Amino acid sequence: MPPPSATAKPQAPPDVVLATHYWAVGPAIALDEYLRPRVSRYLFIAHPLYGRPARAYFRRFQAGTPIAQGERRPLPGPLRFAGDLWRTVRWAGAGDRGRLFIAGDNLLALAGLWLRRRRRVKAVILYSIDFVPKRFANPLLNRLYHAVDRYAVEHVDAVWNTSAGLEQARRARDGGASRTPQLVVPVGASYRRIRRYPLAAIDPHRIAFLGHLVERQGVQLVIEALPLIRRAVADASLLVIGDGPYAATLKALARGRGVGARSGSRPTPPIRRACPGSRVCPARSRTTSPAAWRWS
Repeated sequence: MPPPSATAKPQAPPDVVLATHYWAVGPAIALDEYLRPRVSRYLFIAHPLYGRPARAYFRRFQAGTPIAQGERRPLPGPLRFAGDLWRTVRWAGAGDRGRLFIAGDNLLALAGLWLRRRRRVKAVILYSIDFVPKRFANPLLNRLYHAVDRYAVEHVDAVWNTSAGLEQARRARDGGASRTPQLVVPVGASYRRIRRYPLAAIDPHRIAFLGHLVERQGVQLVIEALPLIRRAVADASLLVIGDGPYAATLKALARGRGVGARSGSRPTPPIRRACPGSRVCPARSRTTSPAAWRWS
């Protein structure tokens, strides 16, 4: 008979803090949904991404039941980054010392490292969702971003990567592998809540993009190629689900290419319905928000 440890189900740590930045939804939000009913004492902290008019907030749970919450307006301009760190430390500073701190990005990992130094948390994990060589157009900000990322990766207890390419990109940047344990983890998704369509019921000529609308995502390349695609597939179309600072530019590009946006003011169709009904749906990991356009 195998020992009990060989058959026991893995248990979540009894006390966990998850801190992240958000636009609407994303991998960290899925992790929040997973941890909430499984952790005895759980604290979720969320800060809006820079440029999003939303509030920072925290939710504290005991055995899956909400026991406390709070929210604050983010500070203006670049002060927001310092404010996010301060509020994370403040909200997570009270609690048991055996907690696991999961940071949704390298900036918030600094808060976890400070809490570990103060012995308010036992271990810090960086949940690395993406790696962008040119995160900011400003060279100084870009160097600062990579300095923070490099420091966080070297000092956390482990790094969870959503792709093996993240570790490879950092290795190329730093000239070698990090000593910090690296683990590739799946991106959270509510697979059982997604209705699967038979192939005969989907639109075989529709491409759907799901994600944060920023230039580096490359949606503009699909829009530019759509007139060429339609020479071979007359009813080809592109459905974009998401929002972001690049949305207006994409709409203008679509009009210039003669594939103007339609249904721009309609609310987003439920993601669990829109993507499965498309032939191709390249969903980026960042986030989505309530806006959708169809270009054809």
